[in-house]
Amino acid sequence: MLAAVVSDVALVELAVLFAALGYVVQLILDALGISRSSRTLRRENEDLVRRNKELDDAVLRLKSEVSRLETELAGLRSQVSDLSQRDQTAVLRSIEEHERAAGTRHERMLGVLTEIRDAVKAA
Repeated sequence: MLAAVVSDVALVELAVLFAALGYVVQLILDALGISRSSRTLRRENEDLVRRNKELDDAVLRLKSEVSRLETELAGLRSQVSDLSQRDQTAVLRSIEEHERAAGTRHERMLGVLTEIRDAVKAA
C-alpha cells in the first residue's frame, strides 16, 4: 500500500509534504521553547534584562551623585557670596581709613604751609 502511494506521489509533491511537516515541527518546537531559536531569544532576553537592570542601577547612582554635587554647589555659592561681601567690606574699610588718614595729612600739610607763609611774611 505504501508503495502504491509513493508511486502515485510525484517527487515535487513529496518535497512539499516534507517541507510542510518540517514547518509544523518547527512551530511545535518553538511553542514548547525547545528549538535553537527559542533558546537564543531567551538567552538574549535574559542578557537584555540583566543589562537593563545594570543601567537602571547606574542611573540611580548618577542621580544620587548629581544631587550630592548640587547640594555641594549651593554651599559653595553661599560661601562665595559671603566671601565677596566680606572682601568688599574690607576694601571699603581700607578706603575709609585711607581717606581719614589723607584728611589728617591734609590738615598737617596746611598747618606746615601756614607756618611757612607766616615765617616768610615775618622775614
